[in-house]
Amino acid sequence: MVWDDRKTGDYAFQTDFSYRMNQLSRRSWLVRNAAAGAALGLIMAAIVYLVPSYYFSDPTRMVFALFVGVWPVKFVEKTAERTTKMATAAMAAAFALGTAAYALSLLLR
Repeated sequence: MVWDDRKTGDYAFQTDFSYRMNQLSRRSWLVRNAAAGAALGLIMAAIVYLVPSYYFSDPTRMVFALFVGVWPVKFVEKTAERTTKMATAAMAAAFALGTAAYALSLLLR
């Protein structure tokens, strides 16, 4: 509930961002989730497989990829007050695709 006198709309969402996100259609929300999740999954794969080991050790890269994969999705889910299951699924698929591409490149060397 917003207790500000300047707000004209009376809605049960915590923030204006959550209100705007809940005004999106289901299809638009799922498309945005899939696109953002795929981008995050590819970023995770790039961190794990493309960052050279002389910059960061393997555990450090995995922790960075974990933060990239978990924190933004949970943050958006809490601030938008809407589920982000599609983003998680798209992120897992993109990370699996990046892993498969890296394995294929190792096999072809």
